[in-house]
Amino acid sequence: MIYRINGNDAIQAYGLYFKDGTLEELLKAPEAKEGYSFSWEDEDGTDRDLSQVYYESRELELPVFLWGKGLADFRVKLAALKAQLMSGQRINLDNMELGQRWKLLYRAMSDFEFSGGLAGDVVATFTLSLLDDYPTQTFQID
Repeated sequence: MIYRINGNDAIQAYGLYFKDGTLEELLKAPEAKEGYSFSWEDEDGTDRDLSQVYYESRELELPVFLWGKGLADFRVKLAALKAQLMSGQRINLDNMELGQRWKLLYRAMSDFEFSGGLAGDVVATFTLSLLDDYPTQTFQID
């Protein structure tokens, strides 16, 4: 799958590859917020107001790896990715095959594992944690 971050090809600009499980994480449904409900003592079940149902923001955990051809290339790509993610602005994550966009906020990089050397390929695997504050909206790519 081809992904873009703020219009930039994730592989070309950042050496960022999205692993298996990414699409499933992006497509999962949000959790419903607890609405108004009342449990009467003298009746079975619970009365729930279903006239307006709202949903929680989604916390997405995307499995990724970042690849560089040598340490210098890796450092440049990691710095560029961090600059995009840590800008304090929402990022547009686009899946080109689906023609779908998610407007997300950076939360964390966890489970960071670095491997490689000075002359050869350098790779880091990690989980990219992002927040989706528009859990019920579908955005088309401009």
